[in-house]
Amino acid sequence: MAKSERSECCERLVSVFRVEIATVSESNVGSHDQLVWLSTKEAAKYLRKTVNALHIMVIRGHLRPRKFRNRLFFRRIELERLIESSVYE
Repeated sequence: MAKSERSECCERLVSVFRVEIATVSESNVGSHDQLVWLSTKEAAKYLRKTVNALHIMVIRGHLRPRKFRNRLFFRRIELERLIESSVYE
């Protein structure tokens, strides 16, 4: 691949990411419906728990986060499964 082709490809990727970021930022700010991965803070807000409570759930094995660049991320679908599997007795 020539240098000009690579730079053109990179420019297209950057423009696609900008469109996606703009789309997400234009939607409801408090809504996590479009996000697949949530940060620790977002996941805690989604579950209506504190960040510390979320860390305890991870330690106890209730949740499985993924680590990327020293940050933990949670899949929204796993959080939904956690809520659905919880039974009040």
